[in-house]
Amino acid sequence: MRFKRAIVILAAVMALTGFAGLALAGEVFQGVAISFDPAANKLVLKNSEPDKNKVPKTMTEVTFDTSTAKIGLAPAAGDKIRVAYDQKGDKLMAVKVMNVTKQDLRKK
Repeated sequence: MRFKRAIVILAAVMALTGFAGLALAGEVFQGVAISFDPAANKLVLKNSEPDKNKVPKTMTEVTFDTSTAKIGLAPAAGDKIRVAYDQKGDKLMAVKVMNVTKQDLRKK
């Protein structure tokens, strides 16, 4: 009886921990850079993949606040960018910014 209870409790803890991890992961957006202003902590991307991105399809440009983001290779206009973000009210807060274009160029 104790063994079964321990297994049920362990399974519940594992399930809750897994779901908590998913909740902290946020969303991912991928698009083409329009502009990046590091002084203003502002990254603007074109919604070039509206079927994959979890923003309204009518949004052609999406602005991210990069004030607390970890940014790899700096985004430049025309680069393909992937952003992990969280939504805080009406702001999209970037957590990580990856320059897919420049990363691919470094491999060649």
